[in-house]
Amino acid sequence: MLKFGLFSLIDPIVQKLERTHSVLHGQPQLGRSRLYSTWLLVRLWLLAVLGGWSIRQLFLKLADRRLRSYLSRFVSLPRRLPERSTFSRRVRQSDFLQAIRLLFGQLAERIARRQPGDLEVIVLDFTDLPVNRRHDPDTTYGYTSKGRFYGYKLHLIVSRRGALLSYRLATANHHSLPLAEEMLPDLEAFCQLIRFVLGDCGYDGKLLHEWVAGDLDAMLLAPANPRRQKLAPQRFDLSTARGRALAFLATPRGRQLYRRRTVIEQVNGQLKDVFGIARIPYYVRGEAAVERLVAARLILYNVAILKNLQRRKTHIRRLKSLVA
Repeated sequence: MLKFGLFSLIDPIVQKLERTHSVLHGQPQLGRSRLYSTWLLVRLWLLAVLGGWSIRQLFLKLADRRLRSYLSRFVSLPRRLPERSTFSRRVRQSDFLQAIRLLFGQLAERIARRQPGDLEVIVLDFTDLPVNRRHDPDTTYGYTSKGRFYGYKLHLIVSRRGALLSYRLATANHHSLPLAEEMLPDLEAFCQLIRFVLGDCGYDGKLLHEWVAGDLDAMLLAPANPRRQKLAPQRFDLSTARGRALAFLATPRGRQLYRRRTVIEQVNGQLKDVFGIARIPYYVRGEAAVERLVAARLILYNVAILKNLQRRKTHIRRLKSLVA
């Protein structure tokens, strides 16, 4: 169980977002006004994920006066909380997921502004989140380097030292290229800092090379896709962004830069081993429900990164010290 002291970093950000985004897209505009704000539900949801509790366990814990008094040191909770049925219904609505995404973006931006040099090199990759087909019939089969699996893929962009900058969750049959094209615009605010985007051969696409070179003014370093190699011999056409990137990747400097892609493997290891990103409970079904859980764990990962930056411990392996 992660230390609840991490919540002292989350609560001020949630309070700021509550002031600037009091009304979220998807909230009902007619009828009786809501008694409980979406941001209160976000606090409760993150508290449940931080404690490793289900919704039922969360409300049983909050009924304990001693534990609630202890938790109030880190998170601001009103005297009156929503009923469990109200909470379960509200977290399934679109504005709740929007709030979770806003909080993730705010944390990523705060970390990026604290360590701007880490954005010189960013890394693209995905990891598998397998689920049981009997428990979640809504997803599909897909493939990784390990073979076939059933579940979801979590696509990530991380900084040079492992901070999460953007994410997308998709069913296992989605290809990496379209999701990379969807995630990279999230970083346009930092395009002046980004020089290289690293990815495996799955990201070797002409359109993605052109977009990275044109909109981000950076270079995508991805080895030539072997499937494309079978169709035509590799030639470095220096008039195209892809040709220039492949030519640079063949140089000693390019190979040295590409070795930094290993940080994504460390991130995936930390997310799975420490934060339990791949442990999807059987009662969490459907893409939206899985994203609510996974996004909350990604937020906690970034909060741990932010905590270590405050302690001047920048190595990703030091996140284990935040686990009780």
